[in-house]
Amino acid sequence: NQRLLEDTTIQTPLPVDYYDFLQQMPINDPSLLCPSGVSVFVNRFEFCDPFTSIWKQLSYSTGSSAQQLKNECKDRWTEEDEEVLKIEEQLSHITNDEERTKYYETHAAAFESFNQKYASQIKKVIENKQREVNIKEIQLRDSVFTHVLRLTTPNLIYDITKVRGLQSDFRNLSDNKGAEQLLAITTKDIRNPFLTAEALRLYTQKFPVDGVTTYDLPETRAGKLFREMTAPLKGKYIVVDFWESWCGPCVAGIKNNKALREKLNDSKDIAFLFICSEETPEDTYKNYVAEQGLKNSYRLTKDQYHRMRELFKFNGIPHYEYINREGRVMTKGLNIYNLEGTLTNLLEKENAKK
Repeated sequence: NQRLLEDTTIQTPLPVDYYDFLQQMPINDPSLLCPSGVSVFVNRFEFCDPFTSIWKQLSYSTGSSAQQLKNECKDRWTEEDEEVLKIEEQLSHITNDEERTKYYETHAAAFESFNQKYASQIKKVIENKQREVNIKEIQLRDSVFTHVLRLTTPNLIYDITKVRGLQSDFRNLSDNKGAEQLLAITTKDIRNPFLTAEALRLYTQKFPVDGVTTYDLPETRAGKLFREMTAPLKGKYIVVDFWESWCGPCVAGIKNNKALREKLNDSKDIAFLFICSEETPEDTYKNYVAEQGLKNSYRLTKDQYHRMRELFKFNGIPHYEYINREGRVMTKGLNIYNLEGTLTNLLEKENAKK
């Protein structure tokens, strides 16, 4: 309804004391989970403004990441590499989306060469920083829970949201030691035995002894939207790439994989799905899709994209998801940084079972 969309009263942020009613609710009582609408309540609690407001504090310094990379690669570091870091630092200060895209495209060749040279080291640095961000998010949410919402532990509803968050946190990690650290921090104040067991299950699901693990998406609006986008590709493995034109690593990743996409263009085994939001200007989107030959590409509204973020629980981009032939989400088996190798391994396992 356009009238509602234009109503500025509805768009006014809620005052913090609006949430005082939570202090009067028995949200540590298991019987609260019985009503059919409880999943909506848990979701809205998990993504209420006091919690989502911390997201802007969860970005990490480009400079610190660059310095870590430089320290690890000092024997190979060149003046050209140093210049790329200066360009990246300048890019981080540009807030206008179109200007960011234009600036990145001007220096695309330098970024592409740099990313190819240090691909494995960059992945390691990003993963370490992502783990730091995950830990910081847990700490900030705990602070909001205690000092803003003024709630106390134990709290069943809050603990449910903490355990649910582990699924996305684990997905972004390949190091089980880092995951163990997140598991310990998340569960240290949880007293419900089922939830602690569920947290451990999520950990072992991500880091099993061997094998590929998968799960079904929920029957939600977000799940339905995602299934509609992937339906034409069912029967293939799908690499899902969440990106924006202003995101340097996103653009670099897409460009770096162009040759591989062309090689796999007629593959009966794998397909690519690209998803961005209207934060990417429409003209920029159309031009880039044409330039890179992106098939199966979607530019969602901000609301739709927010649902995707909730569905897969991610804050930063680029973000990748992997879908198997049956349409289930894979937590292990494919990796964008070694796509040909991991796909070959999967196909060999399939053939061995025939």
